[in-house]
Amino acid sequence: MKKKWVYCGAPLKERQKWSKALGVSPLLASILKERNEDIDSARHFLAGAQEPLANPFLLPDMEKAVERLLLALERKEKIVVFGDYDVDGMTATSVLTRVLRRCGADVSYYLPNRLKEGYGLHAQNVEHVAAKASLLITVDCGIRSLVEVEMATKLGLDVIITDHHRPGSELPKALAVVNPRRPENRFPDTEIAGVGISFELCRALWQRLYKKPFLDDIDIVAIGTVADVVSLRGENRKFVQLGLAQIENIGLKQLIKVCKLENKKITASQVGFVIGPRLNAAGRLGDPNDGVRLLLSDDQEEAAQIAGRLDEQNRRRQEIVEEAFEQALKLLEGDAAPQHVVVVGAPHWHEGIIGIVASRLCEHFYLPVVVLSIEGERAKGSCRSIAGFDICAALEANREYLDVFGGHSQAAGLSLSIQNIKGFKRALEAYAKDHLTKELMTPKLKISAILKSADLNEALPQELERLEPYGMGNPAPRFLCAAARVESATAFGRENKHLRLSLAVESMARKAIFWQQGEIAPQLAGQTFDFVFAPQIETWQQKSYFQMIIGDYQKSCVKGSYPAHADLGSFYLALKKNAGADGYIEEDVLMRLKKEQGLAEEMFSRCVKIFEEVELLRKDEKKIALLPASSKKDLNDSATFRERYFEQ
Repeated sequence: MKKKWVYCGAPLKERQKWSKALGVSPLLASILKERNEDIDSARHFLAGAQEPLANPFLLPDMEKAVERLLLALERKEKIVVFGDYDVDGMTATSVLTRVLRRCGADVSYYLPNRLKEGYGLHAQNVEHVAAKASLLITVDCGIRSLVEVEMATKLGLDVIITDHHRPGSELPKALAVVNPRRPENRFPDTEIAGVGISFELCRALWQRLYKKPFLDDIDIVAIGTVADVVSLRGENRKFVQLGLAQIENIGLKQLIKVCKLENKKITASQVGFVIGPRLNAAGRLGDPNDGVRLLLSDDQEEAAQIAGRLDEQNRRRQEIVEEAFEQALKLLEGDAAPQHVVVVGAPHWHEGIIGIVASRLCEHFYLPVVVLSIEGERAKGSCRSIAGFDICAALEANREYLDVFGGHSQAAGLSLSIQNIKGFKRALEAYAKDHLTKELMTPKLKISAILKSADLNEALPQELERLEPYGMGNPAPRFLCAAARVESATAFGRENKHLRLSLAVESMARKAIFWQQGEIAPQLAGQTFDFVFAPQIETWQQKSYFQMIIGDYQKSCVKGSYPAHADLGSFYLALKKNAGADGYIEEDVLMRLKKEQGLAEEMFSRCVKIFEEVELLRKDEKKIALLPASSKKDLNDSATFRERYFEQ
């Protein structure tokens, strides 16, 4: 799908101002300005984990939760940690269970089976917990379990809710409800994942018990935070920076080994695309408790066996996802093409993978998506959305068709009767039509700077490391490499899915990779394109080299005749040479220079306008005046110059 390229670079004066204030390069300063409200917030962003973690007692009901835990420890009560079957739930369960055991608690855990029980608390599992414990602590779930919490209380259970999902109009009547999205929250970050809240409870308990800070198991917190695709800013950024820098958990080490990432620097991207999916496979296809067993294990051999099992389940999951995705595309081909929202379902789709299929379809169509797994008279659905469209609000507006729903603005789950599917689809399409504009339905690719060949070296990704970890809320920056000639394009990988490129950029050779684009190799070879890319340092046989990871491309100068840097440089030198002592250049001289430079009228007008926009000249009626260049100028500050690459 065609993306709209959006230039996000800051004007040169602003880059210089932020660069001086923050002590970073102008390029890094430009990216920081794009992503932060002011210099002070950018300074905090750069500091990241160098700044202390926030006070956990600023979270609502944290004091109550800790007091109840202290009482449970004193009385040696039986505690059950109740989690979710995704990576966030597994890691949240593991962290709290590990810490409570370290504090001497009699604690077990319970993760519902996705296929047999579904998400969250249900009467059956509440009864199960009540038969064996007196204190129930939910992690990554429970905020909307009003009936189940009331039932638990009647059965003699005290309940502590820790959850990061959006509360309903009424809170469960639990002993404590620790959730940063509550109106009375004083914690500085409302975006922490379920595992983050679980960790904050551990920090608060440890502080009260031992009067010292707690950072154990931060590696598990980092994995869950990245895998839950929450914003990697604020406290989350600190968690991930600290956790990925010191991976000590035996189970995680074995999983990293299975992923063939040993002795490599673990990045958030590797967690999101390699490590996280293997943990998630347990909850999607098998026993979600396998993920917790891995993270709780202190035995190398046991952890290796579990990691191997998760790896195999992930391979199976990939096959099932691919099959369902292809089937969904065929179903949608037979139907009217999706206009504002995609709703598709089938009886044979595995409930554990419909969320991934929804994500794939959302990316493919760039529309909100609902994927349904139909079983008998009922259907369960997973929703994914695009930026600017709140899918949870859309479900709320059409709740008359739904039995249960909940989630975030960009991802949600639901269940409904099959008799309601057609009505729900029509109503959701009508809602989306009213709330989605053409602008929102056009995917945007933000570009931080237009770089020259001299900028394309190992120093670039090394400098950008200060922005990591990348993820939601802090994406890896993308850059534009203009007028790169493709010297060779070679397909590689399984079924030749990927593309390896050799590029000539301003006569200098550069290497590039274009994932999932092997089939277009013949279209690129020998042609000149503008490429959007992310920089990378690749290591092969103990040698490192600079590499571009291509994200998009377009034929150079597809919109007509636009001046390049060289054209503008030549014309400006001619203007300076022919300007009078007062800086003016008369019309007849301008016409002569236009002819000498070989500039057509359109090209000549654009050159003059570009120089005007960067304050190199002033245009009067039939003459121009060169302005004193008191400071460095950047042609990229000119909107007219950027039209060469970007829609305005």
